[in-house]
Amino acid sequence: MFASDLLGFGNRELRNAGIKTANLDARVLLSEALELKEKYFFSDFKISKNKYNLYQNYIKQRLEGKPVSKIIYKRAFWKSDYYINENVLDPRPDSETIIETVIKFSLKEKFENVLDLGTGSGCLITSIIAEFPLSFGVGVDISFDAIKVASRNSKNLNLDNRIQFIVSDWFNSIKGKFDLIVCNPPYIESSKISLLPNEVKLYDPHGAIDGGIDGLNSYRIIASEISQFINPNGKIIFEIGFSQEHQVINIMKQYGFINLLKVKDLSNIVRCLVFCLKNK
Repeated sequence: MFASDLLGFGNRELRNAGIKTANLDARVLLSEALELKEKYFFSDFKISKNKYNLYQNYIKQRLEGKPVSKIIYKRAFWKSDYYINENVLDPRPDSETIIETVIKFSLKEKFENVLDLGTGSGCLITSIIAEFPLSFGVGVDISFDAIKVASRNSKNLNLDNRIQFIVSDWFNSIKGKFDLIVCNPPYIESSKISLLPNEVKLYDPHGAIDGGIDGLNSYRIIASEISQFINPNGKIIFEIGFSQEHQVINIMKQYGFINLLKVKDLSNIVRCLVFCLKNK
């Protein structure tokens, strides 16, 4: 079989299964199976039996609902590719809104010390620290397996000398104060997880998406402690779920914080909230 035939096979299988990104997925999976850097163009060459079988296995996994990133253990985020596995949330384009917001605020402020709560793959903290050569970061996660993934990504990006990763239940093992705290906490209502696409509910760790009955449990816990860890002029940036801005703003208000900015994502949905201490 030739490469073009194999690509056509993958595309048809995925398209017939109703996968909207069939063409792109088929190309990315074939590129990975053939160990090619170019994902969009293929010379018409013969495929070995081993590569043929590997690609068929990739397509089979995709048909079962497994996201491409979890099949190839790789996901692009901001300016880099990240290693991911079943222990971490898939980095999503919506979360890049946090990085864009940090850069916007950095035009007037210095973020020398950055804390990333619930770091997962480490995509947020590494992307931020990579943008600011004089900054240092700490990434925390309750999952030791997630911390291993984040550490691996930090080393791959040559940032391990400027980022420390710690296993911690939010602030439990954290000391010191920070100029910037970012967090993409679990914010899906528990009752709605079963309604999510298979790519999420079957392959993302539930601990990274389950926000409790109303989706706001993590915000309450973080808000109750965060004033001890933010510098007087520091900024806090949360990612939030659909239509959660008013609830999260009210939660933070109870602990002396004011909302400085609401930031919309590419879908024109408020995705990030920026806070500071009320008296600043």
